[in-house]
Amino acid sequence: MRSGWSRAVAAVFFTLLISACAGDPPSVHDDPINAEANDAFNDLYGEFDEGSFGPDGKQDWFWERLDACEVLGGIYEFSDDFTRLGFFFGAEGDGVIGSAVGLGGYDVVFDLYHRQMSVSKYAGMGVTTPGLGVSVTFYQGVAVGFEHGVSDWDGYFVTTSAELSLPLLKDFIHLEPAFFVSGVDENDDNFIDPGEVLVPPEGVYGLSIGLSLGVDALPDVLPVGATLVEGLWEPHKRGIRFFYDWLKEVDFFWYYLDVHLVDHGTGELCPDDWPDVEGERDCILEFGDETMSNTRASLHLAWAMCTVNGGCLSPLAGSMALAAVAIGAYRDAGDSLEEICPELAAETSSH
Repeated sequence: MRSGWSRAVAAVFFTLLISACAGDPPSVHDDPINAEANDAFNDLYGEFDEGSFGPDGKQDWFWERLDACEVLGGIYEFSDDFTRLGFFFGAEGDGVIGSAVGLGGYDVVFDLYHRQMSVSKYAGMGVTTPGLGVSVTFYQGVAVGFEHGVSDWDGYFVTTSAELSLPLLKDFIHLEPAFFVSGVDENDDNFIDPGEVLVPPEGVYGLSIGLSLGVDALPDVLPVGATLVEGLWEPHKRGIRFFYDWLKEVDFFWYYLDVHLVDHGTGELCPDDWPDVEGERDCILEFGDETMSNTRASLHLAWAMCTVNGGCLSPLAGSMALAAVAIGAYRDAGDSLEEICPELAAETSSH
């Protein structure tokens, strides 16, 4: 069961990554799509493509001719659970002594369905291929399972990763693909037993790819290493505040990004001087408001994703920005694939 879902997540991850880098535009449906949401997707994403993130070749990632079904097809093929999609990036430092590894880091997380963003800090321990050294890893990834909002990210995670030595400087630079699942500490022992792991499609789970830079006191004997760790993710309130102050000043055509600091539980606005005031509240960033369509509100989220990723220089960040707007169009169609993409829905149901 778990291996099947891990393959599904991997397929989504690499479909998005490969499609973002593809030079030829995908085929466009010849038959009309009877949904206002799809027209809104085309119009609004055209604005995004012509804006400051469109030039310098990035339009080749987003294509000039595209409809929401082209994007949703790669997501919805497995399950509508995959519309609860997330994108994250971060940095991690770790130290290895023998077979023991300790780590800590920060994640910036986007929930594409609920149009939310948060920052998390984490620490964890585990076992790894024997060695002695320290390293820092920078990574990006795709997650699934945001049923309630971006705060679903926080909690216990169990991660398994590989460490692939690169041909040049193999003792200093490694490629690190990782797969992770969340867990629930039901017996309150601050440890996730195998029975407390949330097996997909439950919980939050996904894939990441990272580049590790470090120094090993012991040279790599094998070209591949492996690590299994568990850790606790918690909101990083100062980090959330930093991104809020930054993004609310970002130009969005003739306006500013529509971003709000809200209580993750109630959706109420948090104080302007949070977390210095009411610091006990867990607040997150939310994009758009009730006066906007989901598609237009998702455009604000996509713009923010590109802003904090250096203009979507990463193909994965660019494809996730595209997916965010498509998911907004999907929501405007009542979370119904039949409404926005009837032919795709029929094809999917026949599988």
